[in-house]
Amino acid sequence: MTLSATIADAALDDLPRGLLDAITGRPTPYYVFDLERVERRARAFRSGAETVFPSASFAYPYKVNPIGAIAQRAVDVYGGAEAATFEELSLATAAGADARRCLFGGIAKRTSSLCAAAQAGVTIKIDSAAELQRLRGAWSELDHLDELQLLLRIALPEGDGWSRFGLLQSEACDAIAAAEPWTRRLRGLHFHAGTSLPDPALHEAAVAHCVPVLDALAVAGVARPFLDIGGGYPNCPDADVRDTAAVFVGAVAARLEQSGRLTDDVQLVCEPGRITVERAGYLVASVLESSVRAASDAVVIDAGSTLAGGSWAPVRSARSIVFAGHDLDIGAATCHVFGNLCHEGDLVASDAVVVRDGSLDDVAVIGDVGGYRLSAAAAWMQQLPPVYELRDGTLVQLRRELPLRDFS
Repeated sequence: MTLSATIADAALDDLPRGLLDAITGRPTPYYVFDLERVERRARAFRSGAETVFPSASFAYPYKVNPIGAIAQRAVDVYGGAEAATFEELSLATAAGADARRCLFGGIAKRTSSLCAAAQAGVTIKIDSAAELQRLRGAWSELDHLDELQLLLRIALPEGDGWSRFGLLQSEACDAIAAAEPWTRRLRGLHFHAGTSLPDPALHEAAVAHCVPVLDALAVAGVARPFLDIGGGYPNCPDADVRDTAAVFVGAVAARLEQSGRLTDDVQLVCEPGRITVERAGYLVASVLESSVRAASDAVVIDAGSTLAGGSWAPVRSARSIVFAGHDLDIGAATCHVFGNLCHEGDLVASDAVVVRDGSLDDVAVIGDVGGYRLSAAAAWMQQLPPVYELRDGTLVQLRRELPLRDFS
């Protein structure tokens, strides 16, 4: 067997069973989701984290993919949800997420949204000093909520400065020590270490950076504070999800123990988003044309990088497949896939595997598109292809429960 055939077989084996039979004869582009894969990966992440931090809790971040049928699979396993906007929070609770197990973060909360979320019993993340001022202004509406819980987002060192969002150590400690009526509602901290991190080094550094603020909470009498370590976990193969969760969460637990805290001393919260849904999504497109180039063969499809993740997401490679028709001018075992914007920057996938299959001519299946652009694509900027679930070998269209915004 040739190397190219081995690569192709491995790529084909990774596709959901029945996908290739289901995608024939349907207008492209569109997405297909393997919801069973979402649930399996969620269970694997939770299992791995709990091996090293048994009391850990979990919240699925709706910003990664808020489509109800998809997000709910993750929420059912994790037990909680996290929202970066009030619209996402509305989608989560409408889909059945318990508001008392939800977190409301995000950098631009309106006073009305903050109050509505608090009234519903949602834990509020304070993301900036400006939000503290907004909280003070709204306190007359919130003071009676004895169960209200507030988390402070901590800014992290970044280069020669600080991350754009969050409170500096000094600001957080001052807030905890302030003689404000809402300080008794402070329950813990939150940080965001990064995106698709290869290892937990930044999480470890972030925990160390949070230790003085945890000390300030202890002085203020907060027992078992929350420490929400956010996401940032890599998009790894299914077989590695459990171990990846154990490595990241284990590193956080070890750093806490170095600071003199046992796992029972902290209420750890994880927000596994991309690692849960990214690999479960596929973009199906038609090949429009091909070209033999000096560096590599290339094809153009009727979608684009905006639908496959955008320039700020990883370019899809090993898990993207082009099913080449016999008249398609591709000579190599792999090729680059470009979108229909017709410029060099619209690279959808590099080194996509080429499979010659007479039953599927001129179709591209782009893997790892389960998060972000799939669901958050702005209707006023780009097309919104339909989204299907692969169910018993048949495609069933999923409803997009995206909120409408009033821009008048």
